[in-house]
Amino acid sequence: MKKRVLSGLLVAAMALSITACGGKPAASSSTPAPSAAGSTAGSGSGASVDWPTKDITVVVPFNPGGDTDINARLYTEALSEKLGVNVICQNVNGNGGATGATQAYKAKNDGNTVLFYHTALVTNYVCDATDFGVDGFEIACIAGKNAGNVVCVNASSPYESLNDLIEASKTENITCAANAGATTYWMGALLNEAGANFNLVDMGGAAERVTALLGNQCTAIPNPVAPPSSTWNPAILRRWHCWSPSGTPLTAISPPP
Repeated sequence: MKKRVLSGLLVAAMALSITACGGKPAASSSTPAPSAAGSTAGSGSGASVDWPTKDITVVVPFNPGGDTDINARLYTEALSEKLGVNVICQNVNGNGGATGATQAYKAKNDGNTVLFYHTALVTNYVCDATDFGVDGFEIACIAGKNAGNVVCVNASSPYESLNDLIEASKTENITCAANAGATTYWMGALLNEAGANFNLVDMGGAAERVTALLGNQCTAIPNPVAPPSSTWNPAILRRWHCWSPSGTPLTAISPPP
């Protein structure tokens, strides 16, 4: 069975392409994946493929308003103009992203269903939320770059630094909202491994976590930079950078202007 198409929002690089590449079809498959130029990709035969011929569905495995959704909508808008067909975002939330990933994985392999996802695809697999990982898809492109990860608290929080928060967690009940099975839960687990004692609670994707934090339903949230940036105001949120895209821990710093 040929791999499905995965358009990734990954850490390593930034590109915008719709050429299917990076995966090998099974020997039983006779139709190579189409490229944006309408020719077969990687076959060397030069045979023409008439694609796309209908609307394309881009599965976003989280609710609207989070970083994955925001990037996917920018991406699909540009693709609609480039391809001349409707490229539609379909939000399929659940199980730390695994529900949407599974829907895309089981979709008909005709090039008209694309998964827009990131490194949580690996986390889903490691947590047994799925029985497939990146190798279950054919990577079409890397569409964005993670600017880094942060830990955020409400501006009314008494904690002035990440170290303050970690120290408080050793004697207080510090609720850290994450998304079970996804990358933010892994971030919280790493912080606990580094000496924190956070109470990790599943509160969903980025949009839900930011809402929970603003409503004082939790003490802190680990998140990619993007969603807190969209609501950033010193009177609303306070955040500290934790990891760079390379995975190297960063000294807690004030947010950029």
